[in-house]
Amino acid sequence: MRFFPSTRINESTGSVRQTNPVGSFFTLFAVAALSASAFSQEIVVESGLVSNKIAVGERGTFIINVDNGKPSNIPDQIEAAGLTVMLTGNQFSGNFSGQGRYSYFYAVVGEAEGEFTIPAIEIDVRGQKFNTQPGMVTVFKRKPGDIPFDPAKPFFAQLNTGVSEIYVNQIVPIEIKAFVKGRASIHEVGAPKLAHDAIVVRRFQNVEMDAREIGGALFSSATLPGAIYALKEGEHTIGPAEVTVRMIESDFGFSVFTQTRTRVLPTNSLTLKVKPLPPGAPATFSDAVGEFDLSVQSSLQTAMVGDPITLEFEVKGVGNFETLEAPVFLPNDASAWRTYDARKIVDPAENSDGINPGRATFSQILIPQKEVDAIPPFELSFLNPNTGEYEVRRTNAIPIAVKADPRAAQAPAPVISAANNGGGAMPTAAKPGPVFEDLLHIKTTPPNWREFPVSLASRPEFWIWQAVPALILCTLLAIGLIRITRRKTEKPERQPGDPIPFKEALAAIPGANSPRPEFYRAVKQALRSWRETTPKSTRQNLSTDVSRAYKALESRCEWLLYGADEAKRDGAVSDREASETRQILQALPTGSGKKSKPKAGKPAPAAKAKKNDDDFDLL
Repeated sequence: MRFFPSTRINESTGSVRQTNPVGSFFTLFAVAALSASAFSQEIVVESGLVSNKIAVGERGTFIINVDNGKPSNIPDQIEAAGLTVMLTGNQFSGNFSGQGRYSYFYAVVGEAEGEFTIPAIEIDVRGQKFNTQPGMVTVFKRKPGDIPFDPAKPFFAQLNTGVSEIYVNQIVPIEIKAFVKGRASIHEVGAPKLAHDAIVVRRFQNVEMDAREIGGALFSSATLPGAIYALKEGEHTIGPAEVTVRMIESDFGFSVFTQTRTRVLPTNSLTLKVKPLPPGAPATFSDAVGEFDLSVQSSLQTAMVGDPITLEFEVKGVGNFETLEAPVFLPNDASAWRTYDARKIVDPAENSDGINPGRATFSQILIPQKEVDAIPPFELSFLNPNTGEYEVRRTNAIPIAVKADPRAAQAPAPVISAANNGGGAMPTAAKPGPVFEDLLHIKTTPPNWREFPVSLASRPEFWIWQAVPALILCTLLAIGLIRITRRKTEKPERQPGDPIPFKEALAAIPGANSPRPEFYRAVKQALRSWRETTPKSTRQNLSTDVSRAYKALESRCEWLLYGADEAKRDGAVSDREASETRQILQALPTGSGKKSKPKAGKPAPAAKAKKNDDDFDLL
């Protein structure tokens, strides 16, 4: 047993490159040692981590190397407390006789901070038992600015913010950077995906292209600036985010021959501590966080009682304008004024990102109810995040001359009472004359009687001719109703590209004793159908046991279809293998309100390592 040198993986090709600080001399020595080992057919097992420090939520790599022999029981998952260790692929480098190195790559993800150990596992190589070396892993939380560059990767992305602690509603800048090796290697950048229940992420609108040298290599970079603010106090983990980058892979000198490929690059995650607002807030405080200045202008200098007066407020500064509310009116006599809700306007181009200042305007309408000589002041209070103290901005009283409306002061028209209380003779009204405009002339000559015409609707011929088009119309309506009913009752025909229903994919899985490639292709299709037809929230809320069993089954499909040898791949599916595979698939929730449960007496799905070639045990 020996521990191999540090290893780096090329994530674009899957190839492995070993590095050693001793230099080329040790490289030649390793090649000579490998040749001597292959000549003597000595079986050597090595294991180790590419890096023994992994940030929370990020992925590390654990590698098992086996020289001069292929192991028969490499597990799809290694059980490790606090870690998720899943097999992601394998590689063989050697001669046609099978002598060489078999490499197996595991993705290691830390779930929380701490020191963890990847335990040693026993593997069987040509009938001999070997134990791997345990791996010690330190999982830590990244601090702002603690974002390492890895020039060994041809492309990667980063998430960064300049702070680690903020207040509720405090807006701070955030940026996503994508790096691709080579000059002008980024062709196009799509909108990134970053979401959090307690964090509001402002839309990333601009893309800034640049280039920089990292570790002696030139990288093209794309920076997407944005801003965030928190709605709830506590410690929150942001990310990892995803950004879609269309990168240039080759260029033959003419733009028509440029080849591009679109990749989704995941970023690191960040931990942000959100502090509650401190006590002692002013009475006019309404959760505004920032540092602002306030000014106001009136539309009138003179007015009448009842005339509307428009006040235009301008708020400038650095802070969260999205949660900023209008200044508060502070009249000494509330009955002297009628107020209306203010109208807020924030131009997106003039919004603040927490560093650059912004601007917002408010329009407030007041109607004076009495004669006044000034408009009382308005007050805007906010928390200054730089000092952690509350500050108040107040306008001065605005001089204005409000007078009574002279039209309202005019006496009303006199009303003449019907009763004469001895005040003199009542005026006599003129008697109207009769007008006979509503009387008609009476004819005195004998009438000329005529026969009343027969109505067309009373003739049978009319109804016969009406019945023919009515019958045609009813027939067409009946045919239409029949077609609509058939469309609703018949199963719709699946269009090309539509996802296959999970139940249909599950039913299409062949039974025991079927060829393994056919069986696992159907299982892989069922897993894909489940991912495409199940809501994201349901997929993310899987129990630990179901999640591990699902990942183990997915890894086994990939390994058996693309990585297993012919003897293992071309065999028949056993009864136990088929039964346990179906049990895992039936345990996956579909988000429809019904959840499949394992049968009573059987343990919940949990991923375990299979013991040998003929032992399939994911439950």
